[in-house]
Amino acid sequence: MDAQNRPNPQKSALSGATILAIISVVFAAVWIAFAYYKGNSADSSRVMLLNPVVPILLIVLLTRVYRWIDIRSIVILEIVMISAWLFMRLLGVLMPFILGFGFAYFFRFTWRALPFKKQYQRGIATVAILLVCGGVLFYTGRQVSKQASQMGVGLLKFYYETLLPYAVGEAFTAVTISVNPSTVEDKVPTQNAEGNPPTETFYLSTNNSIYEMRRNSEEKLSRFGITNGAIFGKRVQALAASEDVIYAGTPSGLYRYYRVPPADDAEAVGRGGFLTAQPFQLWHKVIHTPFDTRSIQAINILQWDDTQIYVGTQNGLYASNDAGDTWQPVTPTLYSDRLVVSIISTIDTNGDRVIYVASTKPIDEEIASQQMNALPITTDVHWHLEGSSLEWEELPSINRIVHALAGGPETTGDTKGSSQASNIELYASTPDGLYQRNSFHEDWQKTEKVPAISGTPATSLLVSVPSGLYIGNSATIWHRATPTAKWQPFTTYKEGIADAYQDQPIFVLGKSD
Repeated sequence: MDAQNRPNPQKSALSGATILAIISVVFAAVWIAFAYYKGNSADSSRVMLLNPVVPILLIVLLTRVYRWIDIRSIVILEIVMISAWLFMRLLGVLMPFILGFGFAYFFRFTWRALPFKKQYQRGIATVAILLVCGGVLFYTGRQVSKQASQMGVGLLKFYYETLLPYAVGEAFTAVTISVNPSTVEDKVPTQNAEGNPPTETFYLSTNNSIYEMRRNSEEKLSRFGITNGAIFGKRVQALAASEDVIYAGTPSGLYRYYRVPPADDAEAVGRGGFLTAQPFQLWHKVIHTPFDTRSIQAINILQWDDTQIYVGTQNGLYASNDAGDTWQPVTPTLYSDRLVVSIISTIDTNGDRVIYVASTKPIDEEIASQQMNALPITTDVHWHLEGSSLEWEELPSINRIVHALAGGPETTGDTKGSSQASNIELYASTPDGLYQRNSFHEDWQKTEKVPAISGTPATSLLVSVPSGLYIGNSATIWHRATPTAKWQPFTTYKEGIADAYQDQPIFVLGKSD
């Protein structure tokens, strides 16, 4: 009697496998919507979810959960849509194979269908078909080889620009900003119309890659990777850019990247009688220079003439007046045994064109990174007035290691701050903060208006342009528009999976003045 009154336990309508299958189908549907929304836009190639490996894995997943779905037509439709998207995405790669199979079928059909009465006619037709198909296959073979090479470059870009930062994280190593030469050439910077500001392009190098920072349609800052060619695997420690060309300094020499084709397409990559077309939008090494195997510490393209380039090494300063074709040492009696740490070129409010160079005695990098106030190393700063017969003049030294120099408001045209702030001639970043030199004072003065991260001043990276001053370290870059404005975060590094498993000290993000 009791057994009859007990309620029978009801089995669950959905099993665990069915629930997982439904989740998989929903995830695939969301991915399809995202993929078709993005289409073949320029940004889609840099999204990991749109890598061709992802849709292939989704197809495998859907075939595995197919039997647990009652309405199987939905799974079939999703597989068809994913396959169609994948086919359109890889059409350029698959086209040679499509043509190859098509010609093979055409040859077989023609061989059997045409009515040949004599044997030699069949032989002539065979030779003609082979010549036509062979020519087409030779052409498509070249395309396949080119596409295979491009796929290899794409895989390397994916490894350095996406996989490495995602796995092990990244650290900023150098920054530079190019200013449109048309807005500064032969002009006093303060005369730039506020309604027509100069065009500025921001470039950033990490321990893995090099990026151009761009504003997307939503005015959000995004990175566009330009890591390719000979720069793969190189540690970039200096950057300089003009409107058309970018230079990168590495421990093994100088590298160049043309954003637009050079004016002379027959310009030589190297000298010595061997002329080859300059690569366009591809990093290549600048060879046959006095510093081919030296470590490049600093680079500057003069803002009033982008054919004049200065390069600083661990034991010398060099200059080129012909866009890097030939190089000459600059004041070898002064710089032949000194480490050049920074080079900048400025146009002050009087229209004078000045070059500043910071140098020090050769030092060990590990000691330099650890040095704060103990045993300070003196950094000398020299300047030279372009077009004058004067020798290089010396400014007061800084009893610190200097990471970089930057022009103050007096040299960038930023006069929106106070009159005292607008008289700042130079900034110098050091391990213990930012120093500035006023045009009316001889000595360098430390400024407290520097953002701090984990108690350390963010001053290892420094660059100034008409839009303001940028300062940062390996993790964050900050920006302020005027000397009296507050610091605002500009960009931060990408934390990798490996960083999450490291023991990190507890710290508080410092406030900026």
